[in-house]
Amino acid sequence: YLFINRMIKEGFRAGGIKKEKGIPTLVALKNVGKILLFIAVVLIAAHVVTSSAFSIASSLGILQSFIGVTIISLGTTLPEISVSVAAIRKKNVSLAIGNAVGSLVANLTLILGLSAILSSAIVLDAGTKIAVMFMILTYAVFYIIIRDRTFNAAKSMIMFSLYAIFLITMIVVGVL
Repeated sequence: YLFINRMIKEGFRAGGIKKEKGIPTLVALKNVGKILLFIAVVLIAAHVVTSSAFSIASSLGILQSFIGVTIISLGTTLPEISVSVAAIRKKNVSLAIGNAVGSLVANLTLILGLSAILSSAIVLDAGTKIAVMFMILTYAVFYIIIRDRTFNAAKSMIMFSLYAIFLITMIVVGVL
């Protein structure tokens, strides 16, 4: 709602949408309709993705958490990657790092909080426990390597290596 309201107000100021007696014109209403349509598409896609992930995990005999921390997490990270790459191209590295950190905080607080509210209890399986351990390790390593307020290719290789170690650990421990 807030996004739509702001979009309409910005359009009025920019002169792109004409205001007639306080009512947005057809252009604004079409934009609102598009947003609602895209929200519906996202909700349907989320249902299809989660159903497919459950089917994949069941048919392969692997934990759902492994599918979640690999395939689904990479898919949901793609928009953040594209925003970060665009920010870096515009020489705004702080925006890229803020996007990554903000996304992690939002996912941890909002998604886990909502999950706990909507379900009776959250039971952590082996895959989720490993993921949480690596999440804490990754935060600690990230904090240590940016203490000097620089982030370069060598430091990014450390972060990539942590992800590779995480995936290998998931396989070796038997999550697969």
